[in-house]
Amino acid sequence: MKKYFSLFLFFALNFYFSQQTEGLRIIKAKYDIQIQNIENNYADAIKGTNRVECRVYFIIEKDGSITSVKASGSNEQFNRQAELCVLLTETRNQKRTAGKGFYERSISIKL
Repeated sequence: MKKYFSLFLFFALNFYFSQQTEGLRIIKAKYDIQIQNIENNYADAIKGTNRVECRVYFIIEKDGSITSVKASGSNEQFNRQAELCVLLTETRNQKRTAGKGFYERSISIKL
């Protein structure tokens, strides 16, 4: 019986003293700092406004494919992503009957 009691006591004390949270506070503080750094980097990329806007110009060919995509706006990274968004859009289901079509769309994100 002494062996079982001592074994139980050993595991109980081991479990009790293994629950340390001091290291978790340090990790949480580092995590919060990293989140703040990411938010600051995105805020700097937007140049002080809470809105990012661009205009995307593109041509839909007769077969439904999209060509000649150009974007204009204040943020170059956002412009490039807007161009990629339009290029990756599947419009082959929408067949055009007569010639090309020139389109313009405004894209904006409010943060």
